[in-house]
Parts: sequence; C-alpha cells; structure tokens
Amino acid sequence: MNPRNLTPQAVGSYPKDKTRWGVLDMEGNVYEWTSSKASYYPGNPQQVRSENKNWIVIRGASFSTDSELKLPLTFRNWYDPKLKNNLVGFRLVRPGP
Repeated sequence: MNPRNLTPQAVGSYPKDKTRWGVLDMEGNVYEWTSSKASYYPGNPQQVRSENKNWIVIRGASFSTDSELKLPLTFRNWYDPKLKNNLVGFRLVRPGP
C-alpha cells in the first residue's frame, strides 16, 4: 500500500492498489456511503436504537484511517446521513459488459 495523503485524492490515484477484480480506490480515499440502512447482520439479537434507524451504512476506509489499524475493506459502520464531511463519498456502479 502506498503512503496516503491527508485529503481525498482523484479517482485512480493508486492503480497498484486495485483489487483482483480491477476495482480502484477501495482503501485510503473516502468511506463509501451505501444504500443500506443501519442494521445488524441476521442472527444478531441486538436491535438498532430508534435514533439510529435512519442512519446509513458506510464501508471501506478513508484517507484519515490510521494505517496501523489495518482495517479490512469490508469494514462497516453506521453514519448519520445529515452529517457532511470529506471522509464519506459514494461509488457509482454500473453493470459489466
């Protein structure tokens, strides 16, 4: 992994860090805003608190993530969608050929 800057970078800035499927920027740019609402995985008895029920799921890692933490690309957390900052973005997805 390349050393990261402390600001978001242009898409494709780290082409050597692509996944085996060729996906770029999964780590070290911004957390990804997903279309999923806050939830626990099936089988977990915990319930989402009422004040968090409309929060969205974010995934990945951002440029601010401490590289010593070695967060997996599958990192998942909840985020208040009313908050705005440069740590969270989104990925456009399109069907393959």
